[in-house]
Amino acid sequence: MNIANATRATARKRKAIVVVAINLAVGGLHFVTGADYPGPWRTFVNGHLIGVALPFAVYFLLALNDSAIGVLRPWFVKSAIVFGVVSSAEAAQCFGIPMFGETYAPWDFVAYAAGSLLAAATDRILFPRLFPFWTGTAIS
Repeated sequence: MNIANATRATARKRKAIVVVAINLAVGGLHFVTGADYPGPWRTFVNGHLIGVALPFAVYFLLALNDSAIGVLRPWFVKSAIVFGVVSSAEAAQCFGIPMFGETYAPWDFVAYAAGSLLAAATDRILFPRLFPFWTGTAIS
């Protein structure tokens, strides 16, 4: 393995660690939110926080594969896929099909869009500044 390949492999591993941490944090939110949540911004936390956080986390799961799957490289493709998948569940709820929940809320579409766009901004703007190994584009 030459130095360039070793550097890319290290970058992929570090990127995976960040993505796992994001997804574990979002998973952990499910244990502290809900009907018994006593903290601040109760309405937002119980109504929309997971709606923003879940697409944010799923975006980064796709980002792990963007070097292997070329179509995933542009941020807007990842955002569109994430928004489409989570919105399809909400649309199913609108028609009485319980898919990942039973309560239809139109504002969830706004939360899903916000989460997927926030993830794209984080991927392209914030993470490249925080992590030297994060290029904001696919690590091949």
